[in-house]
Amino acid sequence: MAAPMSMRWYQEKAVSEVIRLQHEVKRQLIIAATGAGKTIISSEIFRRMNKKSLFIAHRDELVRQAASKLLQVWPEADVGIIKGQENEVEKQIISCSVQSLVNRMEQITEKVELIIIDECHHAVSPTYLKVIDHFAEKNPDLLIVGVTATPDRTDGKELSTVFDQIVFEINMLDLIKEGYLVNLRGQRIDTGVDLSKIKTTYGDFDEAQLALNFNTAKTNELVVETYLNRCEGKLSVAFCCSVQHAIDLAATFRSFGISAHHVDGTMKDEERRNILSKFAQGEIRVVTNVMVLTEGFDCPEVSCVLMVRPTQSRSLYVQAVGRGMRLFPGKKDCLVIDFAGNSSRHQLVTLLSIIGTATEQEAVKREKGITSEEESSGKVNENIEISTSDVIRQQLIMNAYESALEEKFQQVEVVDLLPKESKFDWNPLPVGYSINLGAGSICLVPSTDIDDPGWNIWAYAKERDFISCVNLDPYPTLGAAQIKAEELVEKRATEPWMKKMVLKEAVEKQEQVTSEQIEQLRRLKMPIPNTTGEAALLLDRFEITEKLLELQIIR
Repeated sequence: MAAPMSMRWYQEKAVSEVIRLQHEVKRQLIIAATGAGKTIISSEIFRRMNKKSLFIAHRDELVRQAASKLLQVWPEADVGIIKGQENEVEKQIISCSVQSLVNRMEQITEKVELIIIDECHHAVSPTYLKVIDHFAEKNPDLLIVGVTATPDRTDGKELSTVFDQIVFEINMLDLIKEGYLVNLRGQRIDTGVDLSKIKTTYGDFDEAQLALNFNTAKTNELVVETYLNRCEGKLSVAFCCSVQHAIDLAATFRSFGISAHHVDGTMKDEERRNILSKFAQGEIRVVTNVMVLTEGFDCPEVSCVLMVRPTQSRSLYVQAVGRGMRLFPGKKDCLVIDFAGNSSRHQLVTLLSIIGTATEQEAVKREKGITSEEESSGKVNENIEISTSDVIRQQLIMNAYESALEEKFQQVEVVDLLPKESKFDWNPLPVGYSINLGAGSICLVPSTDIDDPGWNIWAYAKERDFISCVNLDPYPTLGAAQIKAEELVEKRATEPWMKKMVLKEAVEKQEQVTSEQIEQLRRLKMPIPNTTGEAALLLDRFEITEKLLELQIIR
């Protein structure tokens, strides 16, 4: 018997949770970002449970793909297919399309004990519910596991009507940080289309009106010119508004000498497979589509996604950009270009909309100089680039900052860890210390050079947003660095207000926190202290920590 396929730690965790809870939770939900290997997770669940089972997909092309992956994970598996002319109902594990299965359910006479539903955000539809009810009636102990990257639906229907509990979840940013997906970079191009005049149907823009506005010679040429200027040579997938739009955009690419082709749902499987095979081999550089390649399409070489279809659907957007996130040798990231229109009424989904928490997104907007009005309207400067690395860095900053806050506020008595008693108000950082000079700061930070350990002194000038190392060779001890740093503070704190600011016992620091400080702290989701001195320490610590992490002076 062949050894089972090696699994990533989170895949093992997901499988283990399903097995552990199989008797307590009969309708389980796994949420795993695109590229996490949901089919591998499903295959391993089948292998370990080793029972009469069904794998249900909503699209025909996913059926054979799932069966193939299961045999990679479990070569000895007894796998069959229900699709078209194939009707292998006697097999132990059957991979099937829901459309074929719903008409052949009665032919499966053996008791089904496990059903895994792929892309299970579709599972609240009537066809799926009919299948689920049929097999659940025959076996009250039936275990149903749904897997999806995007549990939200545009029609507002809740997956909780089918599934009882999320047993495992891993998101896109976690996978990027772990090195299992590439980083995303996002840019935005204003097409000039007025989206405020396009109606919403079933939770998203009306497709016919979108196509009428976006499938124009001017917009298609803008897309191709953008490709030539920003991502020429990258294997690219374009998501369009209609089949005709996909056909016309591919023709525009070819008119510029770029090898391109469209795929759509009316094509025969063989024709579509042939086009996508040429695309994967690089013979075709751009493939255009509408709602065909959002799910199940796996081509790791793709490194550019052209969103020529503005959307209000987070699910659709996540599925689309996921096509470019898989790892491939030499591939560093995936460029996502939003061809958005101007929208004063609709809430557009963009790359920034799907990454990070609201706090992290707002921090990135501030850093990039983007106003909320610009973000929602689509009028963001096209040269501004948003990246998942921006949000991950904000996460690191906030995590480090929260650690410093915990150290500062959970102690009954603040303990000065500096070796030398000081009259100055040293502010503990996640790594090191700083003194706020008002116009800047002096920082004590341990050296990151393994061959030259010790402590460096860094000076930060706020007005110029510039930080530099005062001593290139680290001081051997914290005490030695502290003495030198305090000499620098004495020299730089020349103004009376600065002298008061740097002193630990300055009377002014005991005054009530100001409204301006409260506003800043609330914006950063920080606690509100009682005095101006404590508020200044918090804000200074955040700013310095952010800058030191950005420059990788601390890690």
